[in-house]
Amino acid sequence: MTDTIVAGLISAGTGLVGALVGGGLAVWGAIKAVNKTSHDLELAEVRRQKVACIVALTAFRWVLGQNQAPQEFRASFISELNKIPALWSDDPEVLKNVRDLLAERTNDRLILLLRSLGKSGLSINNLSDADLRDVFLLK
Repeated sequence: MTDTIVAGLISAGTGLVGALVGGGLAVWGAIKAVNKTSHDLELAEVRRQKVACIVALTAFRWVLGQNQAPQEFRASFISELNKIPALWSDDPEVLKNVRDLLAERTNDRLILLLRSLGKSGLSINNLSDADLRDVFLLK
């Protein structure tokens, strides 16, 4: 009879330890999954914002050469330029190119900036310098 009681206690103890270990692993796995998913979502959102910034800069690049550009377009272009340090703070080449563009606003510096931005989010390698330099304007 004592053998069955001992066997029952050992079985109950083993079951309890197994439940604690299994529960602990389940909680640890859930925490890891939430952290990984959050990190992946953050990276995806930053990439989305980078792509949107590159597209907007490309769309508003005509503003750079226009002294008479409407104020709302100038504001949009400047707003996108001001996003660059936050979105590409980990890329020294991009930060140097944006500083160079702000120091001297030329087509070549804008093209260099767009190319360095494109390395980290949007492939613009198939575009030539002429594609990036020339803009479509109606007179």
